[in-house]
Amino acid sequence: MTAAVRRCRTEDVRYRGISAPLSFLERLAEDKRPMEEFWKATEDFDTDRPKAEARYQVLNAALGEIRPDDWAAVTGTHLWNLLAKS
Repeated sequence: MTAAVRRCRTEDVRYRGISAPLSFLERLAEDKRPMEEFWKATEDFDTDRPKAEARYQVLNAALGEIRPDDWAAVTGTHLWNLLAKS
């Protein structure tokens, strides 16, 4: 998912490696809002610079809320490392 955030300014990242990890995390999370914000931000893909930057900022903020330190304890460190690479 971190790679998707890096690529989101120039690529449509909705289905490239984020669907399964995001759905998995959404099932585990009590607060679904960060995942919902992440999905919503990927819906309006446009390479126009202001829109691309706004999308990056929303995705980056949502990702920061999705992956607090305790996710490793919830999902297991190995699984979290796999999710972080997608």
